[in-house]
Amino acid sequence: MRGDQSKAEEHLRKAIDKKPDYADARNNLGIVLAQRKAWDEAIREFEAAVANVMYTTPELAYFNLGEVYRAKGDLAAAEKAYRQALQANDRYAAAYAALSGVLVGQGKWSDAASVLARCVKNLPDYAPGWMELGRVYLRLSRPTDALKAFDTVLAVSSDPEERKQAAGYVALIGSGKR
Repeated sequence: MRGDQSKAEEHLRKAIDKKPDYADARNNLGIVLAQRKAWDEAIREFEAAVANVMYTTPELAYFNLGEVYRAKGDLAAAEKAYRQALQANDRYAAAYAALSGVLVGQGKWSDAASVLARCVKNLPDYAPGWMELGRVYLRLSRPTDALKAFDTVLAVSSDPEERKQAAGYVALIGSGKR
């Protein structure tokens, strides 16, 4: 937390030396390694974390694994890792957002809409999910569905900027523009 990555790495490696199956330490070491772009080492640590069947939050390591693969440009592997994060915890909002982003980046708009629809089904008060779903619906030329998504943002969000954006989309759709 102090920003001393080398000390963090040193202490995490000591913890892992003492307890090789310490999944939280492996996940955290993976984060430190990813921050210094040691991608392959980070991947090994995240994979070691999720290999521990006693790890109580494997979705975190799967998500981090997806982030590393996305940074490396391996979108297929990133997609797989994000899907594994959601298999481990279907209420992990960040994994839905990342997965939909990877799908959009590959031009898989319908798949992204399906992922986001599942997100808001599982997390009905997650305004960012509704917002992105509305945007994807607009891209798919589904203005009625987009309008419902943006109206839901207005209903569930208390964030002024988010509400302003949603209201802008509602006005845009209402004016017949795209």
